Amino acid sequence: MRDADGRVVAVQGAQQDITARVRMVEEIRELNASLEQKVAQRTRQLAQQEALFRTLAEQAPLPFWTVDSTGAVTFFSRAWYELVGDAPPRWLGFEWMDLLHPDDVQPVRDNWSEARRSGGVYAGQRRVRARDGSYHSTIYRAEPIRDAQGAISFWVGIDTDVTDLLNSKAALRLANEQLEAFAYSVSHDLQSPLQRVLSFGRLLGEELKALPDGRAQHYRRASWATPRR
Repeated sequence: MRDADGRVVAVQGAQQDITARVRMVEEIRELNASLEQKVAQRTRQLAQQEALFRTLAEQAPLPFWTVDSTGAVTFFSRAWYELVGDAPPRWLGFEWMDLLHPDDVQPVRDNWSEARRSGGVYAGQRRVRARDGSYHSTIYRAEPIRDAQGAISFWVGIDTDVTDLLNSKAALRLANEQLEAFAYSVSHDLQSPLQRVLSFGRLLGEELKALPDGRAQHYRRASWATPRR
C-alpha cells in the first residue's frame, strides 16, 4: 500500500491452500500416463492379432476376406488373388462385384442386406469369374465380429469352390437322364415285337389244342409258364 506521495508503506496479501488441486493435477497426470500406456499396449496387442490373422489367412488354401459395415471388402487373402488374378489393392471396396456372374449380383446384395439387418451370418452361393475367364461356383459364408459393446465391427468370410462337385452332379444327372431315355427307347422298341410274338403264340396255342398231348403241347405250356422270381 502506498501513501499520498506514492511510497510503499505496507504490504497486504493472502494465502490459499492448493494442496488438493496440486494432488488432483498429479493424479490426472498419472492417469493420463497410465491410459497412454494401456492404449499403447492395446495397440500392440491388436497389431499382433492382425498380423496373426493375416498370416493364417495368407496360408489358408481357401479365399478369406473381411467386409466392413457398409459391405466394402477391406482384405482379400492370397488364395483369392490366385483364383481371380491381379494383386492388392485390386478388388477391394466394391470392385470385387465386377467378378460376379450377372445373374448372381442381386442375390448377393439381398443376402448382404439381410445379414446387415439381422446382424447374422452373411452366406449364400455365387459364381465368380476366375483368371482364365471361366466362372467358378463358390459357397460363401461370413461371421460378424463384435466389439466389447456388442456392436458389429466387421464380417470375416470364406469362399469354398464347389465347381467340380456341381459339375460331377450335373454329369451324373445327365447320365441318369440318358439312361432313362435309353431304357424307355428299348422298352418301346421291344414292345411291338413282343406283342407279335405273344399274338402268334396264342394263335399257335389255338391250333395245337386239337392235337393230342405231346412234345408240342409241352413246349407251348413251358413258353407260357410264369417265370419264378
